[in-house]
This record gives sequence, C-alpha cells and structure tokens, in this order.
Amino acid sequence: MSTRIITINAFTALVYFGLFALQLQSMSAGIYGVSFIFLPHGWRVLSFFLFRFSAMPGLFTGHLLTCLVFYGSVSDNWPLYLVTSLQGAYTLPLIYLVLTLCGVDLLKKRKDYPVVPWTSIVFLTVFATLFNGLLLEIANSVYFDIPPNWTEVKQYMVGDMIGALLCIAGLLLFFRWQRRRTDPKRIAD
Repeated sequence: MSTRIITINAFTALVYFGLFALQLQSMSAGIYGVSFIFLPHGWRVLSFFLFRFSAMPGLFTGHLLTCLVFYGSVSDNWPLYLVTSLQGAYTLPLIYLVLTLCGVDLLKKRKDYPVVPWTSIVFLTVFATLFNGLLLEIANSVYFDIPPNWTEVKQYMVGDMIGALLCIAGLLLFFRWQRRRTDPKRIAD
C-alpha cells in the first residue's frame, strides 16, 4: 500500500473522529446520536468527493472508532457498531456506483466546465443523506428489536443534510479563495 493511501486514510479517520468529538462537546449527552447539524456526515461526503474510493477504509475506521470510544457497551453492541460503520462509510460510494452503472456519472468533469459541478455533489449528498438515516434506523430497530422511530429518521436526515451542506459550502469557499489567491490578474490588483 502506498504512503499516499495510508496518509489519506489516516487523515480521513482522524478528521471524522475529531469532528465527532467536537460534535459531542456541542450537544447534550442524552441526544448526541441526533443533531441539528451533524458535521461528520459532511466529512463523509467531502472525503468521498476529494479522495473517492481511496478514503473509504479510513472513513470506516474513523466511524467505528467513534462508536467504540463514545458509545460504550462494546462487548454488547459491537455487531451494531460494525454494521452502522459499514453503512455510514459505504452508503455514498454505493449510491455513486449504482448511478454510474445507470449511465449517470455525477462526478465526471463536463466538457464546458472543467471541474465537477457543485450541484452534482449536492445531488449525491441528498441521496446519501436519505439512505443513511433510513439504514441507520433500520439497523437500530432490527438490532434492538424495536419499531423504527421515523421522527428520529427525519432528525438524522436534517442533521446530516445541514452538516453536509455546511462542509460543501466551506470547501467551495476554500476553492474560491485558492483560485483568487493564485490568479495572476487578482494578485496584480
């Protein structure tokens, strides 16, 4: 395995873990599973956009690590942690693959536009957010043998979507800043 891949995965895992830890500090202890703004989901989207499939092992590792460190009951709940970590890390890539197999490559650069359109990233985010909340609730309800809590699914979707959109907006602003910083015409002004 190359040093680049190891670095990408270590970075992805650490950022996910750090965002989750930061998220816990900003919420009450009783409801840290559901948040109005969930930035770790935004990192899931960004890491796939930036690194594609290379970052998926790191994302899985970061997600699993957060479950093991912050949720406790490892000996009892490790199967749930494993399933939700797989689901959290691989939902977006699987959606991307299905769409690509259907002839829709949302991350392909366009001829008239030299970068991936931000609307494609948002479209993938919407799909990933819908399926992420749904699959997470299904995993919890099956594991604990309780009926699905559809209100919680809606809360997951809202938090994931807002967190992802904030991360996407931050990335777009960073790219715009980089472009302006390195554009010779703007530097001369």
